[in-house]
Amino acid sequence: MRRNAQGCNCFAPALNCQHIGAARGGCAVIKNAMARRQTMTMATSPEKSPSPEPMTGGCQCGAVRYQLKGVLLETYICHCRECQKQSASAFGISVLVHGADIIITQGQVKTWQRPTDSGRVLDCHFCPECGSRLFHGDLAGPELVSIKGGSLDVMPDLSGLDHIWVARKAPGIAIPAGVRTHFGEPDEG
Repeated sequence: MRRNAQGCNCFAPALNCQHIGAARGGCAVIKNAMARRQTMTMATSPEKSPSPEPMTGGCQCGAVRYQLKGVLLETYICHCRECQKQSASAFGISVLVHGADIIITQGQVKTWQRPTDSGRVLDCHFCPECGSRLFHGDLAGPELVSIKGGSLDVMPDLSGLDHIWVARKAPGIAIPAGVRTHFGEPDEG
């Protein structure tokens, strides 16, 4: 399994893992997401819950379409400079899934690579026709991949989500009262 410079095998929301705890044997983002997933799984009985429809999404022009065969592990509102630039907006919506759970059902993505602050290279996947950014990370691996939230056909509920990289948020952006905020990447707190 690949590991980044911090010793973590995740590629988190900004896909620039700087997580506290990564060097000590595990990334807090992965541990927290998996713990929440386990709690949700234990709280819902498969006999009582109908099978959810698979989540789908695509680019702005419709040339690239995808489907998720897994579950959403975590969703963040990210105020990092990279998310601001790639979305041409004040923040990005980062939806974490396992890369192997993304199935491209139509078209093909083009990949652009950029260096990260941690010194590794990040795969950025986008539509070759309209340029819409769709994913960040290794689509073939078990590591976490960030889906750009606006590319989903049904937008996830954004109320109550953690806001990350608030140290870099755009001036004038108000963060709702009561939501968790993180100066940078989420940590073990």
